[in-house]
Amino acid sequence: MGPALRFAATAASLVASLVGGPAALQPAGDPVDGAAAAARGVQVHRAGPGAVRVTWSAGSVTGVRAWQVKVVDTVGGAVTPHSLLALPGRRSLVVAGLPTGSTATASVGVFTGTRFVNVRPAPSGVRVAPGLCAGVGRACLSVDARHAVGRERHVAQGLLHGLDVTRAGVRRLHALTPRFWRITEGSSEETRLVRPYRASTTALLSDAWRAKASDPVTGRARSPWQDWIAYRKFVVHEARARLTQHDLPDYWEVQNEPNDPTYYSPQAPPTAARVLREFEVAYRAIRSVLPHAQVIGPSLGGYNLVGDEHRVGLTDFIDFATAHRLRFAAISWHELNAGNPRDAQPQLPQLVDRVRSVRTLLAASPVLHGAKIFINEYDSVWVNRQVGWDLGHITALEQAQVAQANRACFELCGGGADSLLDPNDGTTPRMTYWGRLAYARAVGHRLTTTTSDRDTTVMATLGGHRLSALLSRHADCTSRHVCPGIGGTTATGSGRLQLAIRLPRRAPGRVTVRITPMTSTIADVPDAPPAVTSHQRVGPGGMLRLPLSSVPNGAAVVVEVSWAKS
Repeated sequence: MGPALRFAATAASLVASLVGGPAALQPAGDPVDGAAAAARGVQVHRAGPGAVRVTWSAGSVTGVRAWQVKVVDTVGGAVTPHSLLALPGRRSLVVAGLPTGSTATASVGVFTGTRFVNVRPAPSGVRVAPGLCAGVGRACLSVDARHAVGRERHVAQGLLHGLDVTRAGVRRLHALTPRFWRITEGSSEETRLVRPYRASTTALLSDAWRAKASDPVTGRARSPWQDWIAYRKFVVHEARARLTQHDLPDYWEVQNEPNDPTYYSPQAPPTAARVLREFEVAYRAIRSVLPHAQVIGPSLGGYNLVGDEHRVGLTDFIDFATAHRLRFAAISWHELNAGNPRDAQPQLPQLVDRVRSVRTLLAASPVLHGAKIFINEYDSVWVNRQVGWDLGHITALEQAQVAQANRACFELCGGGADSLLDPNDGTTPRMTYWGRLAYARAVGHRLTTTTSDRDTTVMATLGGHRLSALLSRHADCTSRHVCPGIGGTTATGSGRLQLAIRLPRRAPGRVTVRITPMTSTIADVPDAPPAVTSHQRVGPGGMLRLPLSSVPNGAAVVVEVSWAKS
């Protein structure tokens, strides 16, 4: 989508998130519904470092679409709620990623499919186990190289447009090894430019429909439901053209942010029923030409679990696709509200919870149980040029185990690789670029990590004889020029840290440590930030304990530990 369209879409989604986001779906006080079952005997237990297990019993599952498991962690002055779903047959759920040393309380309610009712709390909370950070008197992050959680697949190394760069910019992008690209269907220029990267591509039909069916008076596209025959012919034409050119995308995306009325004619605005019908018509039209095409949706502008007659929710979309046997390859939405000080939470801790909840609903669908989850736009207009927030998003997306995720654009969307490079010259890196390069170089297997502070997180990998840890600080929005609300907020650093690393058994007694601080600057950074290298002795049990200075908000630190092959 072009810059003007991206701005309009972003503005609309932000308004929606501020006045009618997911919090609005949770009625105050969680009402009691006598027609639905209720959990009994709710308890919360320790379940290893940074995790708790919530258990409950139930004599009935009447009215239970899913159990809603709530955990609230409290540490210092920070209180963070987590809300997840569990299938009706479950009686326990592990909630991970909690701050070590925090106090966790829990409750279990019922999700009926349209609302949350009958919440029952656990009588007491528990202290979250500290793991490798036990006995540390300061903020602490840990990395356990003896517990891998799967091969590192760089699921967040996706981009949105941003292809107009110089030859030097192309070389810089190749160094990132981008894995996914979301481009405008029908744009021969974007198709040509993306080909050398050998990335998985998603072709966005709504951009092409806007270009073809634009009303010269309003400048907006006609709504598909104003002429279903013309819309279906358009979709079939696009699919046939790609087939003829032997240049098929990996995925077809029907509509970007369908709850945003600016994508449609003001004379025929969207309703939930119209939008769902749009997806069905497009899906069947694509499959009539390409029977095995992978179609995704609904790409909502923000996480919205339950909709209404005007807005589609993710539950509604899953139910509609299941009822009409529309085998979408992936369920998608956008995460664009991070750092918004009008929201009580900085958004990142809950991103993992949201993904897990949707995955639960997909598991219950006989049609979509194998569907992937795409977060095909993420970041926010307020913090997208700060490396700490960018790596914070990457860490959350990796923990959520999404199939793929694409960084959003808020500046000049056509060039600059979504502001990783300066879009004005298409060449010069930003600090976010150097953070992305460190992410690209983090290879091997992703490792188990913990943190004592929800706003200072770490992801880590082990490949061969090198361990990479990407620490990021993402506490609030600090720019008085772009933060919503009255001015900015006070920048808060992490305070002094300790990074506790348990090295693999094969590691020797002495290792090389390379530490690269990355500042929160939004300015161009032509040269890679300098690193400090030292040699460190490994303690008993393979423990390496590294004291680190306070990480400012929006900043990051890359720690690399390496050793010679024995």
